[in-house]
Amino acid sequence: MVRCYDYVACGCLDVSDRGNGEYAVVYNPHIMGECVISVSLGDVAICGSPFYGVVGTDTLDPSRSTASGDGLISAIAGEMATFIVQARDQFGAPRPCGGDRCEVKAPNDLSGTALL
Repeated sequence: MVRCYDYVACGCLDVSDRGNGEYAVVYNPHIMGECVISVSLGDVAICGSPFYGVVGTDTLDPSRSTASGDGLISAIAGEMATFIVQARDQFGAPRPCGGDRCEVKAPNDLSGTALL
């Protein structure tokens, strides 16, 4: 028997025995914030349980989003410089999908817009 306990008020949790020693777990947390999931086989916790994570939103929060990479701090004329923009939600968790509008402005009126 597999038991999963989600202390983030998950309204829907399903555990399926795959018949090969694996169990598929699907859940849909309804409350954002820190998440604790305990998993046990029979009455004994599995290795690493409980698991700690964050339930985020699909809402972009630019104030929590980050940029990193050498292209932010130095570049060589005539060579491509690169950096990465990581879109994040209100909890600082990376967004699970793209599609956010990202606008970059640089010296000499250079600018660009892309979907992340």
